[in-house]
Amino acid sequence: MSEWENLDDSDGEASGFFRDLGAAWTEAILSADLTHEEREQWADQFAAWQAELDDYGVDEAFDAPQTAALDGWDYPPLKRVLQGTITEQGAWDGEPP
Repeated sequence: MSEWENLDDSDGEASGFFRDLGAAWTEAILSADLTHEEREQWADQFAAWQAELDDYGVDEAFDAPQTAALDGWDYPPLKRVLQGTITEQGAWDGEPP
């Protein structure tokens, strides 16, 4: 992250990397057996990384992994979906991240 501002992103390719990275982090967080404290630490880290990127127009790159870290597989609407109860909201109580 410390070198992000040194990249020439005039073609948008470098910022696209962060969307791919966010998806990879989301999968990693959901696959790992983390304690509640570890998940909170990762959520804080994703928020910090996202704050660094916000000034460069790379919005929402770390929203999904941050949500995964905070909610994991324990999110009640997600549990309902995984049990076969799917509403119009899908796996979310409100606006999807």
